[in-house]
Amino acid sequence: MHFHAPPTDYHDDALVHQVAVHLHCRLGAQVRDLRILSHHGGLILHGRVHTYYGKQMAQQVVLELSGLSIVDNQIEVY
Repeated sequence: MHFHAPPTDYHDDALVHQVAVHLHCRLGAQVRDLRILSHHGGLILHGRVHTYYGKQMAQQVVLELSGLSIVDNQIEVY
């Protein structure tokens, strides 16, 4: 799995990176090419998963860990 937390407009880039690392630990290879972007106080998720369940799990983990809202979940199911 590849993940990275690019520079964002969120004041704590460390939190975004920490969430990405924890998501990788919880979901492993289920999520590919993960990117978490901060946008106006919320998060935008990008990546790919094999199932809709994986997409929902990724979103739930991010919500639990960050405490921020998900502005857009652009994780693709393929």
